[in-house]
Amino acid sequence: MAIIKTQVYLTNNDTGTSQTIELDGVVTEFPLTGLQPYTNYTAYPRAECSNLFGNLGGYSALGSPVTFTTLPLSQSSYLVGYDSDRQVYSFSNPSNAYTEPTSASGYATIYLTRGTGAVTYFYWNFGLNIPEDATILSVTCRFRALTETTVSSRIPVHTGQLYAGTTTPKGTPVTIANTATTYTVTFSGSDWTAQELNNAKLKMYAERGTENVNTSYTLRMYGAEMVVEYY
Repeated sequence: MAIIKTQVYLTNNDTGTSQTIELDGVVTEFPLTGLQPYTNYTAYPRAECSNLFGNLGGYSALGSPVTFTTLPLSQSSYLVGYDSDRQVYSFSNPSNAYTEPTSASGYATIYLTRGTGAVTYFYWNFGLNIPEDATILSVTCRFRALTETTVSSRIPVHTGQLYAGTTTPKGTPVTIANTATTYTVTFSGSDWTAQELNNAKLKMYAERGTENVNTSYTLRMYGAEMVVEYY
């Protein structure tokens, strides 16, 4: 008999449902996609065979069944924080920044330091806990923010950028508009390690210019999330 197709008969042990994944020819590895996180499965590898006359001869087992539980497909967090050496900055209603990053309401306000060239920044800490041996598939960060003024002579720099820790920038800075806007930044899995993701932060940064240096200007932070796809 000859193998004409290779299959995995996959059973979801939590729900009792099943599906068949089929590939032509002889294969030794199956791409199992679309699985639910935190779910127990049993995979039954088998082959569809033909006899000497080319007729289908039923299915034959290929090795023993394998039972496994999936890891989470994604993880996200909304923990807010800011740089330890900048705690002199005070937020107005900081708990409001825990809202979804697409929400039009609910935000924390931080007043920008006054003076020519003065810098204000803080870090949004995501608090992820990705297993060190995980394979990262994709990383997506969404955040919503507003800079009170974007006049270049007053606030020439007003950005948000992801960091691994506080010293390793990831991607490029995103310029923050003077209207509430949700920004989306995406990365491939090879751009981050699990260790870096577990220390991922969003750095919000503003720098004063030479005009109206003693005027109060603010940055509004509505919320941020990081979603990591991995297995």
